[in-house]
Amino acid sequence: MFLYPAYRQLLKQAPPVGKTIKVWTEETDLVLQDCFDTTDWEVFRTAAVGEDCTVDLEDYASGVTSYISTCIETIVPTKRCRTYPNQKPWINCDVRSMLRARSTAFLSGNAEDYKRARYDLRRSIRQAKRQYRVKLEGCYTSADSRRMWQGLRHITDYQQRSREVTTSHTTLPDELNEFYARFEALNPDTQRGVMAEGSTQNSSLAVTSVEVCKTLKKINPRKAAGPDNIPGHALKVCSGMFVDIFNLSLAQSFVPSCFKTTIIVPLPKKSVVTCLNDYRPVALTPIVMKCFERIVMSHIQETIPDTLDPLQFVCHQNRSTDDAVNTAIHTALTHLEGKDTYVRKLFSTDPPGLCAEPPPVHTLHRGGEGENLQFPRCSHQRGFNLVTQHALHRPEVPAVVVFSEKAEEIWHVSPNSQSTIESFLTSSITVVYRNCTAQDRKALQRVIKTAQSISGAAFPSLQDIYRTRVIRRAHSIIRDSTHPQHSFFTLLPSG
Repeated sequence: MFLYPAYRQLLKQAPPVGKTIKVWTEETDLVLQDCFDTTDWEVFRTAAVGEDCTVDLEDYASGVTSYISTCIETIVPTKRCRTYPNQKPWINCDVRSMLRARSTAFLSGNAEDYKRARYDLRRSIRQAKRQYRVKLEGCYTSADSRRMWQGLRHITDYQQRSREVTTSHTTLPDELNEFYARFEALNPDTQRGVMAEGSTQNSSLAVTSVEVCKTLKKINPRKAAGPDNIPGHALKVCSGMFVDIFNLSLAQSFVPSCFKTTIIVPLPKKSVVTCLNDYRPVALTPIVMKCFERIVMSHIQETIPDTLDPLQFVCHQNRSTDDAVNTAIHTALTHLEGKDTYVRKLFSTDPPGLCAEPPPVHTLHRGGEGENLQFPRCSHQRGFNLVTQHALHRPEVPAVVVFSEKAEEIWHVSPNSQSTIESFLTSSITVVYRNCTAQDRKALQRVIKTAQSISGAAFPSLQDIYRTRVIRRAHSIIRDSTHPQHSFFTLLPSG
């Protein structure tokens, strides 16, 4: 009779995971940049000229992107890495080299070499642990919130529950494709990407090399590459070749298919998938196209600021969700100051599978008259529920409201949750903090004290954070004369 232990070592529970990564160094960047500087990019444009002496933008863009991808695969070296289940996070290349040196000394049979190798290994391990500690402490001293949450996950050993696709049906991709494109199937006659009749005038918009270079320099190298397999790190050193392509695309009002090709990754919303609507489509688009869209968006914002709706807060500089919520609250409370008045809020939820948000409509009633206040598609659903709370806290006013099930989350949510800490201590504090109860403020202040004891650093109080954010926001609104809340502020005679 053989007895097997119930516990299995981590090394035996799962095999090591191997992956191939690209090694980006300063030397690699210089070699890649020199390769692009010495390339005659006019050859690709000449090769794309057709019989009618016009440039085929499709061939031009695909040739340039394919050449860049080939240069990256040829110049940038790759390295094969293996990660073991029991691997410690502080193990680095120095520790691995010392481990190999100890094994070599042990096999040689030399006691002196083996003793020296063990001593070097212990010293390397202490140094690696010290470096790892400094790395984790740096997550809390910097102003990067992303690094802070990564440090918390490392310390608490938080492992997010994986949500894998439970079905292995071979027709799932086709079913998802039909499900996402079902609205286009209802209108087969609609042609997308075709300009309206009579709009034969070419676009006067043109981009410069300075704009393209500045946008490419801001690329986050951690972003995943799109279907063109061009990472963001490589785009930082190549900018001149895309200026001509962008200007041709604007002049011809045509976007190459290599820029529009997107990889759709369906991620399950729930742990158990019951229908196609339980998948969230995540689009992986080329980084070049994202930069192109960012450049065009900046030109559009500079061209039509005066024609925007006063209540338009999305894609508008110096506008935020807090402004939309504050405007709704101010309009509702100002109306409620009158006699026999109430505010009715009507919010329609999104149909399944749609990403667009229908605009909530606020109706201000005075006696038998009513006035609609419609906000464009710009404001967060959770923020508008604040208006509901304000109306509910006015018992003398008969409030007729319709709101979502998540309306109470703003006021009755556990202070220990991550979403509460991020929401109250960052952007929405200018909206929510003043209406919080004393009990909620004390609970949030306890969270700050706990964070102080863990990190060993002094944090400002919630009142100080609120005062600083409000004053900063007020100064930005005063400087913007087109802001819908600009008229709320009046300067003193002293200026």
